[in-house]
Amino acid sequence: MIRKPHEMVVCQICKEKKKLNEVLSGELVRPSIVEMIQKKHPDWSSEGFICRSDLNHFRTEYIPKPGGKRNGRTFNFGTGCHEKHEGSGAARQKCQC
Repeated sequence: MIRKPHEMVVCQICKEKKKLNEVLSGELVRPSIVEMIQKKHPDWSSEGFICRSDLNHFRTEYIPKPGGKRNGRTFNFGTGCHEKHEGSGAARQKCQC
């Protein structure tokens, strides 16, 4: 189906009508982000649309904060450290990042 640039569609997250240049097709969203979206919005479908504002909100949540963890890995962006630190603070003190 060919859509016109001025056509309005509904964002599945905020439920607002948006122009096509303000949204992204759910089919283009990374699977890891889709997983996050569906946890908070189980009715969300990749067949619909998400506005750029809402997508950026989920992208921001997906990126770990400095010193935060994802999949057991500690992220310290200032130092480039992405090593898995286990145990107490002693393991972190040995890190040479």
